[in-house]
Amino acid sequence: KIDTYLKTDNTPKSIITIFPNPSQSEIFIKSDLLSEQPDSYSIMDASGKLIENKKLFNYRINVEKLSSALYFIQFHFKSGIKTESYKFIKQ
Repeated sequence: KIDTYLKTDNTPKSIITIFPNPSQSEIFIKSDLLSEQPDSYSIMDASGKLIENKKLFNYRINVEKLSSALYFIQFHFKSGIKTESYKFIKQ
């Protein structure tokens, strides 16, 4: 099991599960935040460079085109709130 939670300052205490991790083609997300669900996401590489910033559809993210590496993902809500960063591995 890979620890995917990284806490940053001024972020809501929400729990988002990313699976499978590591992944080869797509990852799925599940949010335990009942009041609001994420509507977009940003993927950064290990150096913090923005790789992708897209709308979230059906709680699935296609990672097939990403190179094999460690990435960080942050989820965004319509209210403007961003989650903490989570890490995932693309195989």
